[in-house]
Amino acid sequence: MKSGEEITLTENLDEAIKELQRLRSQLSILAEVAGSPVKSPDEVGALVQSLSLHIRQALTHIRTAKGQAKGDS
Repeated sequence: MKSGEEITLTENLDEAIKELQRLRSQLSILAEVAGSPVKSPDEVGALVQSLSLHIRQALTHIRTAKGQAKGDS
């Protein structure tokens, strides 16, 4: 993501899509490891925290894009 620059509506939507794709991938991993006796609770917890971060980032991009779309109307 660009630092110090306002990103466009399309870039915000692209970033949200990337975050959601990461979420989908991590959810698959979580499904595999959640019931695994080999994974520690800390590993599962770290994965859940990562999922939460990606959800928050995707929502931020979507909200920003929504605000930009309203501004374009």
